[in-house]
Amino acid sequence: MSTITVPNTGTVGATRIPASPYAAPLAVSASASRAPARREFAALDQVVQQVRVLAQLEPNWDGDDAHPIAPAAISEAEKIVREVISRYPLLDRSLRPFFVVGVPDGGVQMEWRAGLRSVEVEVHPDGSIECLVVDRTGDRPQFHDASPSQAVDLITTMAVAPYRA
Repeated sequence: MSTITVPNTGTVGATRIPASPYAAPLAVSASASRAPARREFAALDQVVQQVRVLAQLEPNWDGDDAHPIAPAAISEAEKIVREVISRYPLLDRSLRPFFVVGVPDGGVQMEWRAGLRSVEVEVHPDGSIECLVVDRTGDRPQFHDASPSQAVDLITTMAVAPYRA
């Protein structure tokens, strides 16, 4: 087994096969097929870290009597981010939230954008979720009380729409 470096995936094991004018001279081993998946989830790790940093905010973090971010809000926000990115790992960069911020009542707000559309997700301190769907092509904003899976559906439907034929 020889070792090669494949662009954007790092070093992976590979097996050499006879050269052919019709085939690539290298067949990548099964272990290499897992390497891109880990790289793709780097975006997930970054966003989860952003959410976790919010848990460190202390009372009055905004200078206007804000509450610390509630553990239930952190947990639900993390679940939503993980599910959104894991549904479409090849679109991980497109599925990162545009922003992740604390809300003064102890919740977490995240926003995803795709073209003229956006989905804002607010996770309240008790873990309940509200979504605002905005379509700047003419539709009125829509508010939704949502479960985590409904929020994920709203986000992924909006985010992958440009990729559908």
